[in-house]
Amino acid sequence: MAMTEPGSWTPDVRTVAQATVTRFMDWLRETDRGDYADYPSLWSASVSDVAWFWAAVWDFFDIQSDTPATEILASAEMPGAQWFPGATLNYVDQVFRHATPARPAMVVAGEDGSTDWSWQRLHDETAAFAAYLRGIGVAPGDRVVGYLPNIGETVVAFLAAASLGAVWAVCNPDLAVGGVTARLAQLEPTVLVAVDGTVYGGKRHDKRDDVAAIRAGLPTLKATVLVPRLGLEVPDGVIAWSEATATPAELTPTPVPFAHPLWVLFSSGTTGTPKGIVHGHGGVVLEHVKYLGLQVDLRAEERFCWYTTTSWMMWNFQVAGLLVGATIVLYDGSPTYPRTDGMWQVLAEHRVDVFGAGAGYLLACAKEELHPGIPEQGGYDLSRVRAVGATGSPLPASGFRWVQDG
Repeated sequence: MAMTEPGSWTPDVRTVAQATVTRFMDWLRETDRGDYADYPSLWSASVSDVAWFWAAVWDFFDIQSDTPATEILASAEMPGAQWFPGATLNYVDQVFRHATPARPAMVVAGEDGSTDWSWQRLHDETAAFAAYLRGIGVAPGDRVVGYLPNIGETVVAFLAAASLGAVWAVCNPDLAVGGVTARLAQLEPTVLVAVDGTVYGGKRHDKRDDVAAIRAGLPTLKATVLVPRLGLEVPDGVIAWSEATATPAELTPTPVPFAHPLWVLFSSGTTGTPKGIVHGHGGVVLEHVKYLGLQVDLRAEERFCWYTTTSWMMWNFQVAGLLVGATIVLYDGSPTYPRTDGMWQVLAEHRVDVFGAGAGYLLACAKEELHPGIPEQGGYDLSRVRAVGATGSPLPASGFRWVQDG
């Protein structure tokens, strides 16, 4: 890597040559879509002709659809732009086309240990839970919601719902019951998938009373499924996760229109009741393969971890690592447990290549003058980590310098 000034970075020749965005520009030239000498010229073309650019992303990443689009951009009017009319697809198909026995789909880590989830396990549990949902009448457009932390079953519940064309939304269990119902009740959900408890900061937290209160605040529910994070007794009127996923089934994702709702994210609620923001199957697939593939340069053989809660949009971004075939490394727990550098230990143990976190965590490590990437100074072997992302709030130049030095 080449450094220009403290806090800035310029990729070296080898990094540029191996980057996916370089391969993308080579492909554009070879397929007579344009000749772009560098990233700025490609960016300029991408914003001056957005239909051309997104058509190229679709083809380069070989997005699969059950029926083809009749055109790329039918209407550019905002709001109400119409992209890829006629195309039908499903987010879940885009995920499992990358399934391989050679690498796990997920590494699910927490304060109490970790487990590798094979692609086969992810597929089979998704298929089984999708069959359960279908069996109780969940149909395209119905809402399936979660009160769940960043664990493997959360990914399964999302994929199962999405495979049916149902709409997903989730809140992390650190959110107060009133905040959960203020968000999820807007959707009039059919099914709630909840967790019996959480592990955070070395302590176990029974969440079953909160689950009961949330159920009471969601009168449209037909079923509640309980995931055994702590292995507690399942209350009456609730289905155990093991029961809901007990019967093997085929996974047959339902093709839906390009703009069909995939999930609902919520605003923070600082300016009133949290507002739901709907994202569609096609738009999410294209944006995430573009961002992860061309900008993050995440590759299928790599491991991707973003420290996040499920209430944060970065959870959705983390799960999207599956869209490019990467192994996603989920972490459920405190990033500073048992020490402030706790997340860096997780990265070393699970050989993470691309890591992201809130700027606040990076600055907390910098404030303590930690050197997590220097074993001789109490750090870890972070030689696999080639990229660090920061989000949630601006990271000052001093934070960038600390990441590069530490």
